[in-house]
Amino acid sequence: MSPNYNLIRLVLLLSLAGVSSARGRLRESYQHFFPDLEVELTKIITQNCSALLQSYRQEQTLLYGTYCVKLYSCIIPNVSEYTKSNMATSGVLLGLSPWILSTIGSSTIEMSLLSSRRPVLAALLVLGSPAMNPTMPFQEYNPIEKLLMQKGEQWSPGQSNGRKSTVYIVLEFAAALLGIANLATLSWTLGWNTISTMSCDDSDTLVGLWIGLAIIAHILGIATFLRRARIHADRDEDVSRCRLGRMARKARDWLGLIREFKLCVNQGALNVTWNQESGSFTFWSWIAALYTIAHLAFGTLVLSSLSFVGKCPRD
Repeated sequence: MSPNYNLIRLVLLLSLAGVSSARGRLRESYQHFFPDLEVELTKIITQNCSALLQSYRQEQTLLYGTYCVKLYSCIIPNVSEYTKSNMATSGVLLGLSPWILSTIGSSTIEMSLLSSRRPVLAALLVLGSPAMNPTMPFQEYNPIEKLLMQKGEQWSPGQSNGRKSTVYIVLEFAAALLGIANLATLSWTLGWNTISTMSCDDSDTLVGLWIGLAIIAHILGIATFLRRARIHADRDEDVSRCRLGRMARKARDWLGLIREFKLCVNQGALNVTWNQESGSFTFWSWIAALYTIAHLAFGTLVLSSLSFVGKCPRD
């Protein structure tokens, strides 16, 4: 089984729990706000919009209701101009975040190469990456050639063994898990404390939906990569470990996950054949590029539409 398809399977399995609960219809909005806005907004709701709040909480709906928008329209006219200005500034910063993150993120090509060596780490990094560096159609560059051209101009790590290698591996997995935890916290915090003017009743799920849709962009990028690149891994290092009882090839592929705990620089050579462009590659490169741009635009729309964004007060 190709390691890249292992990555796709791992990402889908790890994200299944979140996708299955993405359409919860709890009427919990307007009851929690950021600490620096909570006093003002709670006072407005209590004095001016309490009846609408009760109607909103009691409204029975499977998709969209009417009282969410009515309650929002009741609150906004009573908010101070200073608070409105702060919320508008926050919306600009949030709206720019997807594009800022995409400029510093890894590309799907680099993630595909990593998955051929360490699919679990690559899957964790995908789940912790809400925005990826978009690639233009017909410009599926060869990162190996780029590294060879820059050889001697950039710092490259040498082989590490023993305790030093263990420290690096622990730090890699810790960083990947912290990225996932950060996205989960961000999604929960924004969904719990804000209202989206894009879709009022879906305010609690929109940020999580945008983060989850990033998985599709990575999968499309891998599909594009596989239309042109062919990876031939040197398995000599694994054969010595897997000859106990002459295990089947499929079992050896999964047991090869032991390489997750071995730095890429310490593993054997990885041979990549870069084929000529084909019709299949052209199709998938266009789909991947268009979806990536659409995903970034959707993230901009979602994050810039959030109202009642504040900050935690200093102690």
